[in-house]
Amino acid sequence: MNRHKTSRREFLRLAAAGAGSALVAGRGMAQTPTSPGRPLTVVQTAWPQSLDPTMDTNVNAGNVYAHVFESPAQYRYDVRDKVMKLEPRLCDKWESRAPDRWRFHLRPGLKFTNGEEINSEVAKFSMETLKGNKGMASSYMNHVKEVVAVDPLTFDIVTDGPYAATPASTAFFFFFPPKYYAESGGKTGFGRKPIGSGPYRFVDWQEGVHIKLEANPAYWGAKPQIQAITFRAQPESATRVALLDTGEADLITALPPELVDRVKRTADIRTARGFRRVFCFFNANVAPTDNPLVRKAINHAVDVDAIVKNILGGHAYVVKGINKPGYIGYAPDKITGYKYDPELAKKLLVQAGYPNGIDLDYNHPVGRWLNDKDVAAAIIDMAGKAGIRFKDRGVEFNTASSLYTTQKATGMNMWSVGPLWLDPSYEWQVHFWSKGLYHYTNNAKMDELLDRLRTEVDPGKRVPIAQEFEKYVVDEYCAWLFMYDEEHIYGANKKLQWTPSPFERMELQYATMAG
Repeated sequence: MNRHKTSRREFLRLAAAGAGSALVAGRGMAQTPTSPGRPLTVVQTAWPQSLDPTMDTNVNAGNVYAHVFESPAQYRYDVRDKVMKLEPRLCDKWESRAPDRWRFHLRPGLKFTNGEEINSEVAKFSMETLKGNKGMASSYMNHVKEVVAVDPLTFDIVTDGPYAATPASTAFFFFFPPKYYAESGGKTGFGRKPIGSGPYRFVDWQEGVHIKLEANPAYWGAKPQIQAITFRAQPESATRVALLDTGEADLITALPPELVDRVKRTADIRTARGFRRVFCFFNANVAPTDNPLVRKAINHAVDVDAIVKNILGGHAYVVKGINKPGYIGYAPDKITGYKYDPELAKKLLVQAGYPNGIDLDYNHPVGRWLNDKDVAAAIIDMAGKAGIRFKDRGVEFNTASSLYTTQKATGMNMWSVGPLWLDPSYEWQVHFWSKGLYHYTNNAKMDELLDRLRTEVDPGKRVPIAQEFEKYVVDEYCAWLFMYDEEHIYGANKKLQWTPSPFERMELQYATMAG
């Protein structure tokens, strides 16, 4: 069979303009010395929509508010062992009391930065707020029936049945001060001026300028060494690099591979293989993407290996499924996946009833993931050769997010999924469950398998369920254009002592900066 491979020259042409302008922007600049006591400045790709974790779960918001809020337990990256570990945080211990009930014990003497006490009634209020706000996080705690205050320092999480990942799920169960939450205006006002109990406290948010945090002097745990953090946003990679070069930024996210060597001249490169998976989902409720043959054709029309090699510079890991390394049931050898084969893609379109090809919208954020604009251009070019004509609808990240969460996306849509707790049932329920956040790809079989995976507490019995679910979603249903796991690439001030986490949260409370 004649299999066309997109040439390296074609790919480099797609990325040349962005790389060239970035190199010019940074040439000849040198990092300024770090002034003792000045804020650490972090420049991300986009501004948060809200600093209320119930309303905005995207990484640009999470990297800010994870320093302000705390949860009963929290994942932390163990630099020595290179693994993520679930550690006690607001709670110092927990245990199962029944298949559908877990008991959590709060540390005594904890307070929010405004002086409100942290007790079991706060836990109850915070869960009710998360579930009641109907924001981006509303589906994350669908397994929770209620929180019961047992005594001031003890509360039970009651689930709607056995739920294996209950302790892990509390990593995203942030606590809010009830009195201030109401006074601030609820989910709208609180998201602009949040108060938590974490190692940093919120200071100021000037729209389009900065978000400022400062160390919490009354923090119960280890005190941060860096006393203040300023967050900024800049979608253009070249501009982020220029800010790092001139010393206006100490840490920049989403560094494109073609600028790595440029940054090395004046700053450090910090990387981590991430848990974030980049993919494209289909609206399987409308034609022509309601037909699995069409979805499979698109997979065969796109050469993901070539994209990773030539556009991402090898800074990503090609995947063929939906499960991740280290997660329960991970077994890529048990799924077939899709190889690049544009001729087969054409035949599948004919079988689906589209001998003249198809026309589709292709929605994708710009400036969120590594070279995402160039990746989208390559996908459009490749698919076009197989008769799949995409209309490029690249938009700013928050615009895409709003489109997706309001269930208005059609055609094919570039997106990603990252971890909140390290269990596949969480990530899958967001996309493939009728009670999940997105309603583009789910059916009765997915619901049945996910319900079994969520409620089975025996790890050994969960493995075959997870594998059956993945094989169905990938090989039979073909829910996504399956793509890659990103490598997180940061540019960092040489004086910043900090190791990135595959979990994608920055954990700057553990960082230090030389004077």
